[in-house]
Amino acid sequence: MTEKRGQGQPTKYKPEYCEQLRQWMTAGNAYFDFRHQVKVAYRTLQQWEKLNPEWLEAKMDGFEARKAFFEKKFIDIALGQDENAKHAQPGMLIFLMKNMNDWSDKNVQEVKTTGKIDYNINYEQITGPDEIKSIEYKEIDNDE
Repeated sequence: MTEKRGQGQPTKYKPEYCEQLRQWMTAGNAYFDFRHQVKVAYRTLQQWEKLNPEWLEAKMDGFEARKAFFEKKFIDIALGQDENAKHAQPGMLIFLMKNMNDWSDKNVQEVKTTGKIDYNINYEQITGPDEIKSIEYKEIDNDE
């Protein structure tokens, strides 16, 4: 007796795609673009992630390998050791590294307070913590 599959076409997934994906991303190529190599939709790659743990592992390995590829490329260009160094645009490389590593230019500060504090902040424009014009505060009487 044959095993019944749900509706739709049979999967195009093949276990050998895992190694192909790793090699693809090790060369600096994007995960999203691998779909063209295996002729499937991006949604199909997402389904493979859910259904095949080895595919998800290959994807994560690929992201790390791709990051390493661009870090090395960035260093080689910075040191003038890449044949395309004279054509490199540092802004583009910085933007790429920020996106790949979730870097941010924002200075995020978390402040936690306990108790009740009533405060007013008077400012013209705040672009940084040193530019706050004044902070007036008074303690609220807990007996009120």
